[in-house]
Order: sequence, then structure tokens, then C-alpha cells
Amino acid sequence: MKKIFIVFLTLLLLSAQICMAQSPDNGGEWYKKGLKYFDSRNYQEAINAFTMAIKLNPKNAKAYNNRGAAYNNLGNYEPALADFNKSIAFNPQNAKFYYNRGATNYNLFKFEQAITDFDKSIGLNPEDANTYLDRGIAYDRISNYKLAIANMKRAARLGSQQAKNYLNRHGIILLQDEGKKSFGLNYFTKRK
Repeated sequence: MKKIFIVFLTLLLLSAQICMAQSPDNGGEWYKKGLKYFDSRNYQEAINAFTMAIKLNPKNAKAYNNRGAAYNNLGNYEPALADFNKSIAFNPQNAKFYYNRGATNYNLFKFEQAITDFDKSIGLNPEDANTYLDRGIAYDRISNYKLAIANMKRAARLGSQQAKNYLNRHGIILLQDEGKKSFGLNYFTKRK
């Protein structure tokens, strides 16, 4: 009786996997579930859902990227890097994929590699304040303060409050030119 139940359960699981594999959306439902889990900070369930999406569509670059982000948020940096590498291999024109890999390299204290990834991300999306901010922080960590400040200035011009705070903490204040209102930021000077 026990053997029959095990065989029945095995057949049931196989048929469920076959039905999923024949799903016309190629893992789209699992991907959506993964996003919901990720948004609710249930990263392990997000990983499981993105893994199913990848099984159904092994070339889903966004699923690899999001699974990597979930791994990163759990502190599992090596599998996160592997997923970011896959997502970049499938879509090398997505700035977010390089940004995420850069953030993971930063978490691994690989600051030069993080900077290289942030460079690639900025090359694809030069208007992302967060990338300049994080590249500036990475430059700060390797004691290249000139480039750290240059990146913080750019991030601040793009609206990053964190970058403005960094500049203020380091004695760099923001002056506004009353004639221009573009970003509210026109130039920086050092405090005396």
C-alpha cells in the first residue's frame, strides 16, 4: 500500500511538472509570483518561484536577475553573482543587471569590480543617480576621494538626497543660483 502511494505521488508530481512545462506563458506566472514574493521581502520563496520560471524558460534574463537580487538580499553573494552573470549573458544591454552585479561585488568587498560594473551601467543609463551614488561610495572605499566626490556631485545633480548628505558630511555645501531652477543644484563649493 505504501509503495502504491509513493508511485501515485511520484506520478502526480511528474504530471504537474509536465503541465507546467507545457504552459503557454513559459514561466510567466512563476515570474509574477516571484515578483510578489520579492516585493513582500519573502526572498526564499522569491528564489523558488524565479527558479521555476527559469526551468520553464532558461533564457529569462529578468528571472536570473531577480533571483540574483533575492540571493543578494539574503547575503548569498556567490549564487547572486552567478545569476547576474547569466542575466548579463542573455541581455548585455540592461543597465540594471550591471548595477546589481556591481552591488553584489561591493558586498563582497570587490570594490574595483563593483566600479567596473557601475561604469558599464552608467554607460547604458547615464541618468541613474543611484549608480553614481554607489560608484562614489565604492571610490570612497578605495580612498579615491576625488572620484568619490565627482560621482556624488553627479548623483546630487540627478536628485539623490543621499549624495547631498554625503557631500555635506564631507564639508561640501550646495549653493543655488537664483536664476536657474533646473535641478536646484548649480555648483558646489567647499566650506571654509
